[in-house]
Amino acid sequence: MKSVPVIAVALSWFCLVSAKPEPVSELNQVFYHAAGPSSIELGKVVFYFAKEVPLEKPTITQSIEHGIKRVEFRFDGAHASRGTLAAARELFAKIDKAMCTIELQAKKGNRPSVVLRIAYNPEMVGFESDLFDAIKHEKGFMCTLLNKPLLQRLSGTMPILKTVSTSKRGGIVIDMGHGGQDHGALSLHSIAEKDITLGIGMKLSTLLRSAGFDVTCTRSDDSFVPLDVRTTLCNRCDKADIVVSIHANSGQSSASGIETFCYKPIHTSSASDLSCTAQKTYNAALLSRCNQSLSLAQSIQGSLIEQAKKKQCTVVSRGVKQAASQLLLGATKPVVLAEVGFLTNPIESALLSSDEYQQAIARGLLNGICAYFTASAQV
Repeated sequence: MKSVPVIAVALSWFCLVSAKPEPVSELNQVFYHAAGPSSIELGKVVFYFAKEVPLEKPTITQSIEHGIKRVEFRFDGAHASRGTLAAARELFAKIDKAMCTIELQAKKGNRPSVVLRIAYNPEMVGFESDLFDAIKHEKGFMCTLLNKPLLQRLSGTMPILKTVSTSKRGGIVIDMGHGGQDHGALSLHSIAEKDITLGIGMKLSTLLRSAGFDVTCTRSDDSFVPLDVRTTLCNRCDKADIVVSIHANSGQSSASGIETFCYKPIHTSSASDLSCTAQKTYNAALLSRCNQSLSLAQSIQGSLIEQAKKKQCTVVSRGVKQAASQLLLGATKPVVLAEVGFLTNPIESALLSSDEYQQAIARGLLNGICAYFTASAQV
């Protein structure tokens, strides 16, 4: 009987125990944003993966049986914890099963994977999926469920997303960032972003109502409202034409300034089951909404800087930026996110804590909103 060389056996054992496991993309958060009944979008499934490991494009398989279409997205090299899977199941259980059923599964093995499965009636529902980079550099995936009959009816009738006011001036949802146990950014003196956004938001709501606008707030006190609940509220508020989200920034102590974000269209062409005509209609609708959001962001950014400089002449404009965040992704209306200053900057933190400066910021937001509606009415 031949003996196996001891060196070869030892080398094989060393390779096995010293081999590093392949890095995986950790699925950190799952959201479902429900749309309003008259929207071309029925809802959106959004995944956020950790930014440390590149996210591979999912493998997509489709099948149809007994009039039900099934689409599977498999993310190889990805992992989801039990907590994430449980939260997703609870979230997806609330979706109207007459529209679709959604399930999420994590598979183990030499190379783990996360699998998203969606089943729906292809006569009533369509889908489009995309990969994206979020504001905080997480890797994201979004699957949008679409109202096929409405898309077909609207085909050839563009523009279809022109803002239509339901009051004399217009309808607005004010989203005051964070709240409750979610403090948001903190200043060196523990001033919480949630309190700054609430103070500015309540002042803005008073100014808007006095100017004749319909106003809805995602919160009016120090309460926690989950992000997907905020977007659903925005989408199902029929009297609202636009959404304005108020936040305060954080960074190095030297970082300063005001910036306004709007949604950047995603076009990675991951997958879609729309006809060419329906796809063109949907693309035109997205472009219209994005253009309106950009116009709103530019109007608000200019007015914010104008009012802020009256109180602090050194305020810096960081400009208008297009990006992806939860509210910007999930809202089906023109939406902007205003970062009104840095709480980590000692000067701006002191300003944002003062009632007088908050009033100036609220006035800047009001002026920007008014200018946007005036310009929209002239188009």
